[in-house]
Amino acid sequence: MDNFQQTIHSHNQALLKKNAKEFVNKDSCNCRIKALCPVPEKCNTPSPVVYQATVSTNESTETYAGLAESFKPRYHNHIKSL
Repeated sequence: MDNFQQTIHSHNQALLKKNAKEFVNKDSCNCRIKALCPVPEKCNTPSPVVYQATVSTNESTETYAGLAESFKPRYHNHIKSL
């Protein structure tokens, strides 16, 4: 019985490791110009993201903090509004 349990355990571990690699690869960076990626190799993180930015003008400097369900669409909206 122990050999059977060990076989199942090994098989499950192999599947979990394979799925984990696929998940990381799927959600990594897909920027066309990798050097301009705002968060290298993690810009497609699907979970909620807390971020902070410093915005400077000739008159002042402000710090902005935000929360986004998905970072990349939120980042693009910030860039568009500049």
